[in-house]
Amino acid sequence: MPAPLELKVDDSTRARLARVALALDQAPHWVLEQALEEYLSREERRLDEAADDAARWERFVLTGDAIDGSDVNAWLARLATTGPIPWRSCDGVPRPPSGWQPHA
Repeated sequence: MPAPLELKVDDSTRARLARVALALDQAPHWVLEQALEEYLSREERRLDEAADDAARWERFVLTGDAIDGSDVNAWLARLATTGPIPWRSCDGVPRPPSGWQPHA
C-alpha cells in the first residue's frame, strides 16, 4: 500500500500545481505523481547511460579497442542510403548500440 510522502513547496509552486491540475481536470496529487514518475524515469535513464559510458571507457582503457572514425562515417553514409543496417562492435560481433530500438 502506498505510504504518504510530505513535500513542502512555496506558494508560487503550489499555485502552478493547482493551475496545471485544473487545466488537466486532475487532482494535484495525480499531477505530482506523474511529474515524479517522469523525473525519476528520466534520471534513471541518465544514470544508466552514464554507467554504460563508464563501462565503455573502462573497456577502451583496458583493451584499446575502438572503432575508427572513417568506419563510422562509412556506416553512416550506408545508413543514409540503405536504411537500418547492423553495426559491428570493436570485437567484430554485429550488435546494435546499448538501448537501440528500431523505429516502428
